[in-house]
Amino acid sequence: MTSYLVRLVLVVSFLSLVPTVTDAQSSIVAQIKIDSGWGGLGVPQRYQVHIVRKSTGYFAGDKKVDGQLIENLLQALSSPAVPELDLDNLGITQAWLDANAERGVREYADVVYSAAAPNQQALYLSTFKDVAFMKRLLPSLYGGMWTDDYPWVEVDVIKKDGQKLVVRSEAQQLFMLPWEVTNDGRKIKTWNAEISRSVVALLPVKATNRDRLSGARLPSVLADAVLRSIEDKWNLLNVENKVGKYLRELQGSFEVESAEINSYHNVDFGKEWVNGAAGAENLQAVLKRSDLPPGFQIGLVLPYESGEVRGVNTFIGNANHYIDRVLSIPWLKDFIRSNSRMGFELRFVSDRSFSAKAMQIFASDMRLKGKESLVKEVEKVQEGISLLAVGWKYNRDYWLVLPDNRIVLWRFNMYRGPVKWEALKSASWDCSKYQDKCVGAIISPDGSVTEH
Repeated sequence: MTSYLVRLVLVVSFLSLVPTVTDAQSSIVAQIKIDSGWGGLGVPQRYQVHIVRKSTGYFAGDKKVDGQLIENLLQALSSPAVPELDLDNLGITQAWLDANAERGVREYADVVYSAAAPNQQALYLSTFKDVAFMKRLLPSLYGGMWTDDYPWVEVDVIKKDGQKLVVRSEAQQLFMLPWEVTNDGRKIKTWNAEISRSVVALLPVKATNRDRLSGARLPSVLADAVLRSIEDKWNLLNVENKVGKYLRELQGSFEVESAEINSYHNVDFGKEWVNGAAGAENLQAVLKRSDLPPGFQIGLVLPYESGEVRGVNTFIGNANHYIDRVLSIPWLKDFIRSNSRMGFELRFVSDRSFSAKAMQIFASDMRLKGKESLVKEVEKVQEGISLLAVGWKYNRDYWLVLPDNRIVLWRFNMYRGPVKWEALKSASWDCSKYQDKCVGAIISPDGSVTEH
């Protein structure tokens, strides 16, 4: 026998005496307990699995468990901690994105996607398949929580000598990341989705939290996030497709930050839906211009019907009149420049800033406060009033900037409103205690309270 064959025989003989990694690691495990539950709104659920090592292998009750599944769990638990969300660890590769882009949107919003124009579909697909974009998007999916869902999963790995390794998560998001691993009193946090997958493999199909742990909904969840992230571009494409010539007219004088056609309504535009039937459609746009203060924008609403938008030329011709009204007040202009993050939006609906609908609702509000004289005063100059919305979309105050540079506070709230007026707090009728009295308060051109 040659020396090479002798060495080969010796190596093979030695390896036959050495247990595999699977045998070596799993042999120290006596049992594994998995406790998976959910609480919150609805009927609480809980599922428990108890896996015990016997002489012939691992068993959950009378069902034998594949030893490789045990080994996969042990390897995942013993691997170095994953310090942050990682696309590769989640299984999100370029090939995965390419394969799941359309599947995800079909699961999440097939009606919307199927009805979309080709350029809108192309925007969605190119965004979903962009690995760099997904790296930026992914953390946003794990940044919050909701209040009606309280899941948990705990896995206890008990060794033959009685030592215990515990991994636990109460995370709501897919894969229930991150995990907390406790071993010999030391705790680490890891974003390792392999732990999630290895736990899933040990759970029956109907076990509580199994779908969440598996990340089965990942394509549709990402599709939802992608559609939300491209919403402004998606809507703008729709406007370009339907009324491109009007959009280009606006773009000749303003930067169109966003635009969409819908039947929404608000305090100053649109018609309320009746018995589920949508009201009239409008072109809504948010416009900016380089010469305007940061944080200052125009909220434009123009009637749309049968492919036509009415009032574009009227708006372009009259916009500066209303803009100048707001910015001609020194203290207000300085206030806008100093508080750009607060958000200031000049409203323009149909043919003017303070719309006919806004006038009607303002009048009703003021009459409830016994301020008939203020209603009459505002009615006389309504077409010259600039309506200024202060604050971002869902928490706004509304101010009427009158032609004489006074401001009427309409729908103003001292507590939740974005502006805290020291002048109102120090007034004899103290808005900080009696905020209801602030509705209809009038601020003079120098920023002081003159009447209420």
